[in-house]
Amino acid sequence: MLFIRPVLVLFIVGILVVCEGKKVCADGSTPTCENGSTPVRDQNRSTPPCPGQGSGRMGKANTCVDGSTPTKVKKAKKGGRRGGRQGRCSKSEKICCDGSTPSFDQNRNTPQCGDGERATCSRDLC
Repeated sequence: MLFIRPVLVLFIVGILVVCEGKKVCADGSTPTCENGSTPVRDQNRSTPPCPGQGSGRMGKANTCVDGSTPTKVKKAKKGGRRGGRQGRCSKSEKICCDGSTPSFDQNRNTPQCGDGERATCSRDLC
């Protein structure tokens, strides 16, 4: 029982990593069915996207109008920084708005900057 739980978690995480993203053709269009029709997307998993094309992976739209092979593209993460939150940067990147060098000692009562304010990630936030 103790062994099954970590294995199950790893399996689910692995599936989420592999399934992330959607397929796109080289020209930016979405793939079509082999006969040129658009795939059926009715939110019913029992209906294949391309009827008459097969089941499983064969039933999915894998044909591009421009002749290229569809590739999986991941979504861009929000924020662009660690944790997805904006305004996060390393201590070496932080600056003080008054021009002084930030101080990062272990005492939280000591201000980071000479003017008593906290250090920021860029001049735009001053």
